[in-house]
Amino acid sequence: MGDLPQEFSKTFREQYIHPTINDIDYVKFLPFNLDKGPYKSEDHYLDTQFHLLREDFIHPLRKSIQYYRKNKITEGTNLVCHNVLFDGSREFLGNKLGFIFIFDPNLYNINLFINGFLLLFSNDNFNTFFAGLVLRDDIEYLNKGILLVEMLGGIDIRPNTNLLMAQCEQFYVPYNWTLKALQQMNPLTFPLKEYIVFASNKPSSPEYLNDINTQKYDIDDYKFNILKDDEWPTEIYLQQESSQYKAFKAALTKKYVLIQGAPGTGKTFIGQRVIKAMIENLYTTGRLKNPIAIICNNNHTLDHFLEGVLKITDKLVRIGSQSKCEVLKKHSLKEIVRLNKFKINNILEQNLKTKEQVILDCYKKCDKLYKGILDWNILKSVVPEMSFNTFVDSWDFLNWLFHPYPVDKMLKTFKFDKVQSTQHCLILDDIKQCVIELTEQVTEGSEYQSLKIKQQLTILKKFYEYFEYMLTFDSPKVNPIIIDDIHLIPAEQRWILYYNWVQRIVSGYKNILTPIWYEYNELCKKLDENRLTQTIHLLDGIYVIGLTTTGAVKNKDLLEHLKPPIVIFEEGTETLEPYIVASLTEHVQHLILIGDQKVERPKTSSYNLAKNYNFNQTLMERTINNGLPLYQLTKQFRMRPEIMSLVLPFITNHLESSEHTYNLPNVIGISKNVYFIDHNIIEECHGKIHINLHEVKFMIGLARYLCLQNYKPEDIMILTTHKDQVNELNKLKEESLLIKNINVSTVDSCSMTECEIVLLSTVHNTKEDASFWKHENRICVALTRAKIGLYIIGNINNLISQCDLWNNVKSSLQNLNALGNELTLECFVHKGTLSKVSKAEDFMNRKCPRPCLQQLKCNHYCQSICHTRDREHMFMFKCRHINCRSSKSLIRYPLKDIFLLFWEYSKNIIYEIINQPI
Repeated sequence: MGDLPQEFSKTFREQYIHPTINDIDYVKFLPFNLDKGPYKSEDHYLDTQFHLLREDFIHPLRKSIQYYRKNKITEGTNLVCHNVLFDGSREFLGNKLGFIFIFDPNLYNINLFINGFLLLFSNDNFNTFFAGLVLRDDIEYLNKGILLVEMLGGIDIRPNTNLLMAQCEQFYVPYNWTLKALQQMNPLTFPLKEYIVFASNKPSSPEYLNDINTQKYDIDDYKFNILKDDEWPTEIYLQQESSQYKAFKAALTKKYVLIQGAPGTGKTFIGQRVIKAMIENLYTTGRLKNPIAIICNNNHTLDHFLEGVLKITDKLVRIGSQSKCEVLKKHSLKEIVRLNKFKINNILEQNLKTKEQVILDCYKKCDKLYKGILDWNILKSVVPEMSFNTFVDSWDFLNWLFHPYPVDKMLKTFKFDKVQSTQHCLILDDIKQCVIELTEQVTEGSEYQSLKIKQQLTILKKFYEYFEYMLTFDSPKVNPIIIDDIHLIPAEQRWILYYNWVQRIVSGYKNILTPIWYEYNELCKKLDENRLTQTIHLLDGIYVIGLTTTGAVKNKDLLEHLKPPIVIFEEGTETLEPYIVASLTEHVQHLILIGDQKVERPKTSSYNLAKNYNFNQTLMERTINNGLPLYQLTKQFRMRPEIMSLVLPFITNHLESSEHTYNLPNVIGISKNVYFIDHNIIEECHGKIHINLHEVKFMIGLARYLCLQNYKPEDIMILTTHKDQVNELNKLKEESLLIKNINVSTVDSCSMTECEIVLLSTVHNTKEDASFWKHENRICVALTRAKIGLYIIGNINNLISQCDLWNNVKSSLQNLNALGNELTLECFVHKGTLSKVSKAEDFMNRKCPRPCLQQLKCNHYCQSICHTRDREHMFMFKCRHINCRSSKSLIRYPLKDIFLLFWEYSKNIIYEIINQPI
């Protein structure tokens, strides 16, 4: 490929964040992410994280574009490419200039078009391209096929330009904000650099504990000095088991703390206990003013954590608008800002509007230049001096430009309306006018004249088509030929030269805009500062702020002003290192990372980055490798021991289950609490290898059966591997009201979700790329979400071929006698009445044949066939004895019973009437 482009020699602080054509054509040398030991400097560390994270986004994009260039199709890639039109319209939104594109909403996934989403545009099948970001994500506009895009890199587009627009499925927003944050980090004020950059393994206390007053703690009415070990209360007093106690103690006293725990060991519980102790001793006492920052990898985890914090304090604000938790709604920053309307600086706003209008007007002037052919007298202002006298007038210039068409002979006899455009010597409307006039003359003249006019009309129409095409001609980015006599320049090169002259005029207009843009940007900064000041005022007195990693880097300016001294990272092992570091401000004195590197692993877009550059190693793992103490939680409180046994000892050799888990209730209606249904049925749908319809039907049947055992839909979760299987499960689920509210999710989306009963579809197929289960952390996540029951369907040998951990799972299942091709159901009313199911149809045929015979409150016995619903016999299965029926229940019974019931009510009345004297 030759020498690398000069762009690659820039430092990471100067490099483009968005992808460029050089990123597709070349692969830059990448640094290695150290697994242990110090980096040379802060910049060496930041450079490494920057380039690896940027490559993480660009790698799949490079593969997709190179594939498209070669095959001209996007099938099998993560790109969607179709034609769009820029009609010349522009508008400002959120102080950013947006270009309006017209597109077909049926050809794109418009749900991906959220604010900041990256789009690529090309007019040469992506041999070159430029980038833009979605500015407006209003679904109403998107459904109409209107897309507002901020163009990156100072790109401008001529009006009425058709382009190929590529939508990349990879989410650009977190990359964009994180890379910006890394570029802006100051090496002199780098937070906790001794641990993050220089690999120190010496524990120390956070700076705020240097004050003797902040060392005085009161936990559960026990007063002590937090830095004196001999004064601490005991584990029994704090009601914590040994490993929780050690982690809790370290989290309150050490500057940089690593807490690791298997699923169900109480990681979130310890985090919330730590926050409670800090709030009661540092914040309600006024010793610390700046809030604690809680940062999580995703919105679901953040909501889950903050719900617990809300029970401790209501002085909490969630920054970000993607929360689905109703309880947190009034604590969201967006809602607080809505209720406390910002004071608007009307003068500032008006100045911005004025500048925006000036900028838009200038762009309109530039666009008008391309409406037709500019008059030679206007072009003289930009052509070289030696060419001033080349053309006698504009007709002479048009003859040269449109060669071989004799424009003056064709058009000079016609009179044009120059009011339409004073800048142009020829526009399309002029040709239209000529065509109309000639068409009228065809019917008026003699046959000879008509024939001559028709010939002229034919030439004129061809000229019109040529003119129309050349108005949209996009000249390649090459320098035009420079020779002494421009009449010798080939025809196509003449248009390149012409548009080069036009571009010089456009540049002149835009140079006028340079000081206006500067003033506009300065006004925007003042506006942002004004909003930031008012936001900080609203957050005055807040103890806790919650953000996702993306929210933290996106709101880095706000965090810099809030100056949180304490940061707690939940899911610290599921997050790539640059996302964590970019979230930290220079004011951080205390960092607590909570997670489990065995279960939660960060995902990279490229296997190469993980294998050859160690990029999937987390900050937590690296600091453990450097010798910093790790505090492990060794007792689990969530799931029954049989479930936990499936992933031991892979997760840890030192994990015990609490007494509570041994007393969890058995699953109703199934003989085993844990079971693997082994099958060898491959039933694909529309040729998609990520779907197995046999498993879909079986899991829906099993879910419905469990709901008939009086389990609530919220108690059951169906997990699977891919979105295609999720979609099929959801389709079938919607057909039954009984299971409509059951949660169906991919394994990758449920790392913080837990449920009473989990049904896991592993999607058995024999295709080569069926390798979802080769990642051990995915296996651990999938097998540790259930509390009382876990049921898996798949092919055990196929799973073992993907990952050896499944061999351990198989051994554990065999020890539990929980592996087979049939699941045994047991009537929970009549213990010992068993039936076996291996396919979905078996659930429909399975019914306990024995009568219910439960004694009712009326002392009669239920005569119905065994039923799991309405065991209280209050609704569907009320007593059917003739003396216990009421008129309201007539509709439930046959006609014979209705007559009998009517006789019971009326016979005494009839007897009384008969016996009355006449």
